[in-house]
Amino acid sequence: MTDVVALAFSGLFALQAVGTVVYLVLVVRLFSRLESRHRPVFEALGSPSLILNNSISNNFKVLGWLWGKDYEGLGDPDTERLAETVRRLLLGLLVTFAILIATFFLLGVGLSSNNRWSGA
Repeated sequence: MTDVVALAFSGLFALQAVGTVVYLVLVVRLFSRLESRHRPVFEALGSPSLILNNSISNNFKVLGWLWGKDYEGLGDPDTERLAETVRRLLLGLLVTFAILIATFFLLGVGLSSNNRWSGA
C-alpha cells in the first residue's frame, strides 16, 4: 500500500511542478495581452507583473478578476479564452495541491505504521 501511495505522490508532485510552470508562462502571456490590448483593465489590476510589480494587493486583484470571471466582458475572444485557461489551470493546481498534501500525510502514516511493526 505504501508503494502505491509513494508512486501516487511522485506522480502528483511531477504534475504539480509541470502545471505550475505552464501556469506561470500563461500568466505572463495574459499580463502581456492585457497590457497591450486592454490597458484600462491592466491598470485597474495594479499593472501586475510576475516579478517587478508582484504584490499581495495585485495578486488579490488578479485572482478576484479571474475568480469573478470579469474577463468575460472584454470583447476579445482570445484574451477571454486565455484568462479562462489560466483560471481553470489555477483551480486544477489548487485541487492537485490539496490531494498532494493528503497523499503526503497518507504516506507518512503508512511509513510510521510500517516502522512500528518492523521493530525499528
